[in-house]
Amino acid sequence: MKPGTRLQHFKGGTYEVVSLATCAVTLQLVVVYKAQDGQLWVRPLKQFDERVTRDGYDGPRFRVVD
Repeated sequence: MKPGTRLQHFKGGTYEVVSLATCAVTLQLVVVYKAQDGQLWVRPLKQFDERVTRDGYDGPRFRVVD
């Protein structure tokens, strides 16, 4: 996950990766990413590759947007 990578969440929102970081409490690698409205979010890196099965959807949580 490189800074500048554009992603689409399975619910439809688009985001841009800002940075990778390490959680000070768990030492887990996390992704800092930004929504179109500028709001910053953090999620563990391993969740980016997770498959989601919910409300009739079965696929990746995020996909890279060209």
